[in-house]
Amino acid sequence: MSRYNPFEWRCRILACIFPVLLVQVQVHCQDAARDFHFGPSGQASVALTDESIIEVTINGEGPFKVIFDTDANVNLLDPEVIAQLNLPASNIVGQLSGLSAGHLDTKPFHVNELRIGDLTLNDQDFFNAPIPLPKSYAIVGAIGYELFSRVLVKTDYEHHQLVFFDPARFSHTGSGQKLDLKSDSRSMVAKARIDNNIGDCVLDTGFLGENELSINGWFARRYHLVHPFSRRYHGVFTQGADGKAPPATVERIRDVCLGDACVPRVIAELSEGNDKNPDTAGRIGVGLLHRFTTTIDWQHHAIYIEKSSAWNRPAVYNMTGLDTDLDEQEKALIVSKVFPHSPAYRAHLKVGDRILLIDNHPPAPDWFSDDPAFLKPPGTHVLLTVRRGSTNLQLTLTLKDTL
Repeated sequence: MSRYNPFEWRCRILACIFPVLLVQVQVHCQDAARDFHFGPSGQASVALTDESIIEVTINGEGPFKVIFDTDANVNLLDPEVIAQLNLPASNIVGQLSGLSAGHLDTKPFHVNELRIGDLTLNDQDFFNAPIPLPKSYAIVGAIGYELFSRVLVKTDYEHHQLVFFDPARFSHTGSGQKLDLKSDSRSMVAKARIDNNIGDCVLDTGFLGENELSINGWFARRYHLVHPFSRRYHGVFTQGADGKAPPATVERIRDVCLGDACVPRVIAELSEGNDKNPDTAGRIGVGLLHRFTTTIDWQHHAIYIEKSSAWNRPAVYNMTGLDTDLDEQEKALIVSKVFPHSPAYRAHLKVGDRILLIDNHPPAPDWFSDDPAFLKPPGTHVLLTVRRGSTNLQLTLTLKDTL
């Protein structure tokens, strides 16, 4: 499947347009008044998928599926759900900016009660933003900064749990190491070592897909991270709500270290974007964050990381050499890219082909991973029924790690 970072929207607050909201954002971090509460235990938990999806209720309605996105600096909600819940709008108008420098006019809508498991948050604002995913996925929004800036959040992908703690009652007792977070950002930014080069990286649970790391162009160029003799692919690999990201090269980085934990052979997307005055070196995605259990202590601008059981096992990249998109009926896969010298290239697949059947079954991908038949071990033969123009073809792929 083509890879998306669907919630790559950032609230851009202009002082001449947004003075009220700017004041509210500044005051919130210092205000001792609590707009959340737990049950007697002082903590709560909710199921967490590999794609960072959790379920919430809004004003007693739901459940609704949203992304826990640590780089969403405002709450986001699809306009259809806002209309369904008849949420009242503010008269403040602003803009959200995306990864392709696009902009979306937006405004906040007020929610009286947001419930996540046994955690209740009152008087929350959600900005209206269309969700660029098929409706059948039922993903309606994103929650990030407005959650972890209030309560401590533990993400445990290995056991599929998101756990919340009351900051007034929490003390860290685990075995993980502490990383400092930048205090002047509404994103989670920590130092990482990328091929022995130190840079600030955003820890982004909303950056999904096979690519574990996205490196900004200035950092890749300064440290010559595109290795001339490496196996790699070139193209556009990421798309957000405002369009496609700049072209990039995908290859494996020798290692990426968070503190003393160094993950080998990380799949990295090295941008060719013209970011001359960047704030960060890049973005660490959920594929790499899956390797750790993390506890976010925003009040002390710290994050604790503990290794999961498979923390240093190299990830498998695309086994087919295909990028695909679902068609409008969500029944066929449309080939959008064929990697050179890949299994798909050798099977004579072409851009525009419609994959109707995979091993005689309709395709069953989701927006995070490929069809299960494409995830089998290297050397597996996969039979494809393909429509090209008015002709149906039978083509056979032999799976292989392409990177």
